Amino acid sequence: MFEQTFVDGTSKTKKPYTIVLSLLLQIGVICVLILIPLIYTQTLPSAQLRSMLVAPPPPPPPKKTPSVIRVGGQVAEANLIRKVTPVYPALAKSARVQGTVEFTAVISKEGNIENLQLVRGHPLLVQAAKEAVLQWKYRPTLLNSQPVTVITDIIVNFTLSQ
Repeated sequence: MFEQTFVDGTSKTKKPYTIVLSLLLQIGVICVLILIPLIYTQTLPSAQLRSMLVAPPPPPPPKKTPSVIRVGGQVAEANLIRKVTPVYPALAKSARVQGTVEFTAVISKEGNIENLQLVRGHPLLVQAAKEAVLQWKYRPTLLNSQPVTVITDIIVNFTLSQ
């Protein structure tokens, strides 16, 4: 019964041009499938095409005169004229809390603290540090002999040995 269903592997095709014809037909179908998207580009999103074909704009030129300059803590600390030591809060002292409070501040052209922002610190120590730092006075930072506004980091240390 199954003898008739098996194909003999030794027989060759009687029409060898059918293999070549089949191969050429398959290559033709693949080429058509590749060329159709290239021919009909108007169906693609135009915004996507423009973003790929247009160069991005050049970056803006650097500013010639800086309005605010970031200065490291050591440079700004050297220009400190008046430093008010913070009062250790009684609650923090009784709870034996110690540590540092860190601020970022803008020092004006006149040397006054402006825009004091807390970076980190223990909540029991922050208010005392803020009240003290707002009273600090700096020597104006000069750039080309002109006073400038600067940004600096301020660290206030609280230790129980105070």
